[in-house]
Amino acid sequence: FAQSGGTLYAATIPNGKIFRQDGTAWREFATVESKYVWQILPSQGGGLVAACGAPGAVYQIDSSGKSTSLFAPPKDSPLKCENVLSIHADADGYVAGTAAPGYLLRIAAGKTHVLYDFGEGEAKSVAQHGGAWYVAVNSGVKAAPSEFLNAVEKAKAVEVTPKTPQDPAPKQDSPADA
Repeated sequence: FAQSGGTLYAATIPNGKIFRQDGTAWREFATVESKYVWQILPSQGGGLVAACGAPGAVYQIDSSGKSTSLFAPPKDSPLKCENVLSIHADADGYVAGTAAPGYLLRIAAGKTHVLYDFGEGEAKSVAQHGGAWYVAVNSGVKAAPSEFLNAVEKAKAVEVTPKTPQDPAPKQDSPADA
């Protein structure tokens, strides 16, 4: 969800659709070229910015619902990712977190560069406080969104036997202590 002005927006997975609340009804506002819309936020010039996946991309959506890519690397690009999961606006542009691979990206002035490479992790959430960036990184269950609930149920079904802490071994006197 995102609120811009007095208007509420909601993103969907799959099908890359964003809806806008008009009075008490929800109406389709925009469709992006990616399958998943993971996060939306109001943009500085009105409209929205959407962090998307399959493939990973970031779209600027104007107030009429027209989308333009801010970040949509070609298949052979080293910046290609499966999902852009999180996005944060600052004075210079946007900072985005990706998955497959897990990058923290700076998107500004028509250019994108990697701020940090988390390897196989997922940069799930990005926030800024003062001069520091905070990133929540996940390296847990890997499953397509349509399979996620099944993967969670499977993980819950695995029996875990708690381990009890062991007492440390008694310290042996060394010949130097004698």
